[in-house]
Amino acid sequence: MKEEKTNIDKVARRLINFFREKERIASQQEKDDLWHEIEHKVKVDKKSRRLRFIITAAASAAIIFSIIWIGKDKLFVPQVDHIKNIANSISTETEDILLVLSDDEQINIKSDSIVTYSKSGTISLQSETYKTNTEKQKADEIEYNQIIVPKGKRIQVILSDESKLWVNSGTKVVYPRNFTEKKREIFVDGEVYLEVKHNKKVPFIVKTNQFDVQVLGTSFNICTYKSMESSVVLVNGLVDVKDYKGKKSELKPSQRIVIDENGLGEKKTVDTYEYTGWINNLLVLKSQPLNEVFEKLHLYYDINFDLEESVKNMPLSGKLDLKDNIEDIIKSISKTAPITYYKDNNKIVIKEK
Repeated sequence: MKEEKTNIDKVARRLINFFREKERIASQQEKDDLWHEIEHKVKVDKKSRRLRFIITAAASAAIIFSIIWIGKDKLFVPQVDHIKNIANSISTETEDILLVLSDDEQINIKSDSIVTYSKSGTISLQSETYKTNTEKQKADEIEYNQIIVPKGKRIQVILSDESKLWVNSGTKVVYPRNFTEKKREIFVDGEVYLEVKHNKKVPFIVKTNQFDVQVLGTSFNICTYKSMESSVVLVNGLVDVKDYKGKKSELKPSQRIVIDENGLGEKKTVDTYEYTGWINNLLVLKSQPLNEVFEKLHLYYDINFDLEESVKNMPLSGKLDLKDNIEDIIKSISKTAPITYYKDNNKIVIKEK
């Protein structure tokens, strides 16, 4: 009996350890609680006549646990892969734009700069060049860099395959220093506009916490801000959008799709410039509620706004120049919407006239 218990104990422990290594979807606490429960059932009341039943129950629990993880695709549990783990390893709270290299070296970058990667992975920034140690890099090893852009700032990145990224305020992007011949894959948390270099042999994949986008070569905008609707807007080319359930949708030019907790929504035809004007420092508005307008201004200027209830749903149309200072922006808005404002400590209060 003792030997049987020991063997089952080992099997259960190996199963748990295996799935701890392979998956990070469930919290570590949930997995630990389950293991402790199994372990407890095995060890309690060794001399009891019910020991065999308890051991069997513990083994069954371990097997059920394994089946759940093996069948995760059928249960629509998304897989957290290496690039997403990297994205979660560094805080986005920063006052300056940060370029984080694979060895954790951090480089401060000015807003509206252009960071350029050569095919070999050499980094050029204004007049400076940064070279990483490629001698220690294995042939199949991928070195990931990160761009972390705080609120109020923006930047452009040219990747090693010549794909271009415009990175908006409050955004993090994780990407390889140079792409391999097998895949082109990046991770985005926030908002970016991409012009992807065409390569029919190696698709370009953008991963987010809610969905993935796969393209061969195209231009499109991705928004995943937590305070806004997550969406993909296609300017030209074709893209496939896949949600965490595995459901796919193909977008054609001038189409937009929203993704929420239920997965992919319906495709709609839109004016793409309304969603991409920010790369030209313009906020393009078409009957957009003021609360949504000021949410975007909060990101672009890193200023807090407090809107009275009476003004939140006022529609606003037009263009705002994001190079103007915030007071000029609000004055421009007040010419169309009946609002006024005043400063209150670290925020600006917007109220009806």
